[in-house]
Amino acid sequence: MNMFNFNKIRRKAVAMTTMAALLVSCVGLEEDQNTAAGYLLVPSLEVDLTVDDLLLTKALDFEIAEPSVEDIHFVVRDAAGKVKYDGDGLWTEAITLAVGSYTIEASCGSNIFGFPYFKGTASGSITALENENPQIRLSLANSLMRVRVSDELAVHFEPGSEVVMNSGAYTATYGEWFYAPSGSNISLSLAGLSSAGIPAEFEYVLKAPSEKVAYDVICGQKTAGWPSITLASDLSGGAFEGGLYFSPAVIEGEISQENAARLVYQIKGGDYDKWTTIGDVDEVGEYKYISGLKDNTSYSLRACIGDLSSAEYTFTPVTFASCLTLSASASHTENASGELSGTEVNATVSASLPSIVAELSEVVVSGSFLNSASAVRGSFASTALSGGNVSVKMNNASGWPYIPQGAYTLIIDAVCTLPGGRVVNATVSRSDIPVPEPVFEVLLSAYTSYDKATGSNNITKNLTDANNSCDPSTLYNVGASWKISDEIMANPNYAKKLVVDFNGDTSRTYEVKDEYKDNQLFENISGLDWTNYTLQASFTFDGKTISTEKQTYHVTGLPYKTNPMVEKDWSLASWNCEYNNGTIQIGGVSGSGEATATSAMKFHIPSEIGIKVNTNVTVRAYRAGLIWCNTDFTVSVNGSQIIKQNSDKQDNNNTGKNYNLSGTSVFTPSGCSVKMNSSYTTAGPWSKIHSMEILYN
Repeated sequence: MNMFNFNKIRRKAVAMTTMAALLVSCVGLEEDQNTAAGYLLVPSLEVDLTVDDLLLTKALDFEIAEPSVEDIHFVVRDAAGKVKYDGDGLWTEAITLAVGSYTIEASCGSNIFGFPYFKGTASGSITALENENPQIRLSLANSLMRVRVSDELAVHFEPGSEVVMNSGAYTATYGEWFYAPSGSNISLSLAGLSSAGIPAEFEYVLKAPSEKVAYDVICGQKTAGWPSITLASDLSGGAFEGGLYFSPAVIEGEISQENAARLVYQIKGGDYDKWTTIGDVDEVGEYKYISGLKDNTSYSLRACIGDLSSAEYTFTPVTFASCLTLSASASHTENASGELSGTEVNATVSASLPSIVAELSEVVVSGSFLNSASAVRGSFASTALSGGNVSVKMNNASGWPYIPQGAYTLIIDAVCTLPGGRVVNATVSRSDIPVPEPVFEVLLSAYTSYDKATGSNNITKNLTDANNSCDPSTLYNVGASWKISDEIMANPNYAKKLVVDFNGDTSRTYEVKDEYKDNQLFENISGLDWTNYTLQASFTFDGKTISTEKQTYHVTGLPYKTNPMVEKDWSLASWNCEYNNGTIQIGGVSGSGEATATSAMKFHIPSEIGIKVNTNVTVRAYRAGLIWCNTDFTVSVNGSQIIKQNSDKQDNNNTGKNYNLSGTSVFTPSGCSVKMNSSYTTAGPWSKIHSMEILYN
């Protein structure tokens, strides 16, 4: 019986077959003749060919043939369950049944695969002397099924012609539709040969198939013994510089040595527009190696034996240069004295090589540090990377202990040595590494006698007589000191300049040469007026200028010393002044009265400070007749008398006496003056001043 026509579109069909022959003869009853009875005529028969394809993987074309009436088996039972008719095909005479209920069972085929299987039931009742014409509907009683393998495995596996079901209880032809019982699990097995010539078997369990449903069973799992090829899923660990290091493929399952020897590797990508077998695969220790690839290009790799292949995995070879990372920092150093003494450059080189490449290779790096605008540079010798990185200290070029500020370039030459003597070189650089500006201190070093007396302008206060040993009109050590080492200061590679601003005058500019390697530059400015001055120093090194704060310096005129006094020092009145033997004689005029000699010398003292006046003077007394004429010698500071000496009236020789006089005072306002007086009562007495000094006290 032809069940399916694969050239037609699958359709759902309901076929109606009606047999309505009304028979007048009766089939004999087993009951007594006087029992009330009726008649069961030939039933109307309906055959339902509907198949639900919801579990099919794709639309399929087939047609189910309608069973012939002759193939349908009928069984009629009365209410007591007694069989009144049992046979193939419809009965030809009406069946006489006692009044009561009845059932009709119809079926086609048996529980064997290979031909249709339908079933249906009907029930009704018999009334006295009436005809009953029942209706019976036959439907598919089981499932439709077809066994295939997946498209992915079909290219590697040739199935046998037979499908074994339920451990051999039933068999069916591979790829053809057949009927299967519904409701219970069905186990399927399909045997055949793999493309490698290895026997293999697929198994599948269809759980409780439903009636009137078509199942397209596609086997996809592998059983033990079915061979497989496995590659490492991550190939990035060996993709490097136009090549690929990778672990050999692993073959699992039963396979002959002859078939295993057919294993090849295929690649696709770059210049390989389709899967291409690589004929030259090198052995590198425990790894395979494929060369001739392009960097930064995506490839796929798989292993094959005939039509059997592994999963395919992608990789992209990276360059050696892209694996290198550079960093560097520069800082200036100081010596034990806190002076700027040099520059230190530290660099770190890291190589993030793919894991397999890092395992197989050795990397050595060397480097240089330079600025295109400068002759200075640093370098480090070849150094092996340990653990993928190395930190090194640059050695500055000879004659350049200090590296000038600016943006520098770090250049690294790297060599990667791989197994078999293969060498890969890379040069990488960074051009944005800063060297900071220098940091140093500049101090003004000038001083006057006033600074030593008061401890101002960074000068240590000196309370001894040393502060009175300075010239009163001189600014000493006009310049600065700076904290930069002698090694740098004596080095002609570095330009240095000092500019001194003295009271707004910046003409004092000094190009600091080797002779100033002691880090200071001084000049004494003498002959200054007694007043205040401003001073500022600016020192320039490596493009950085550091200026001190502007300081005020006081030229006071102290210490003042004269021996002898000269006219320009003391402005005398119109008295008789004899210059004799280095003395100033303050004489008188005829007659009695008082004469005064006043100093015109004024000193610049900016703040309260103690002074001491010392003088050596001869004061004379004169006797005119019986009257003594006396001379008084005094010294006053801003009107405040600090020294007074009277003549000795017992001086009968009229020569006067010599006195060493001393007095102290405090200058308070700026521009203080000292006045000396010689007073007498009548003409004749005089004073001779031999020396005078005004000192800081």
